[in-house]
Amino acid sequence: VLNSVDEVLINYSNIISLIFPLILGSPNMIANYVVCESEVFDVCIIDEASMIPLEDAFSLLYRSKRWIVSGDIKQLPPASYQKNIEKYNKYQLMQAENSSNEKLEEVIKYNIFETPVSLLEYIGTKIQTVVLEYHYRSIKKELFEFSNIVFYKKMIHVADDQKEKDA
Repeated sequence: VLNSVDEVLINYSNIISLIFPLILGSPNMIANYVVCESEVFDVCIIDEASMIPLEDAFSLLYRSKRWIVSGDIKQLPPASYQKNIEKYNKYQLMQAENSSNEKLEEVIKYNIFETPVSLLEYIGTKIQTVVLEYHYRSIKKELFEFSNIVFYKKMIHVADDQKEKDA
């Protein structure tokens, strides 16, 4: 008798991959429920890679023969709320124990605003990147205009904008 989903997934991973050749999941889900062997997957597609901390991506990369990594380096980096809360608590404890502000180096050591390196940030320095020049998510091109000017130097064409130019 199998007691949990993990046991089913680990013990019957070969049969499950025949029935379900495509698996959608988060890095944590894959790490917890897919057997930890190299090249379990033919291809791993990682979207929004700017939001995935590098350390969370290792298990995905290890389990895959090939990778397709996509994302936007100009989007928000991965959030690490729990780690920042722990650092903040250590900082507050340190403040309570030492009321003077003379130990600035101690405060710097517990930087609560530290953000982890994303998979996209790391891998983007190692491989050739391709910039997609079309934005298709905004219903009105004005919604994306500020970002396009400030962050993308007007390199991105809003899909509606392109239709108007072609007309």
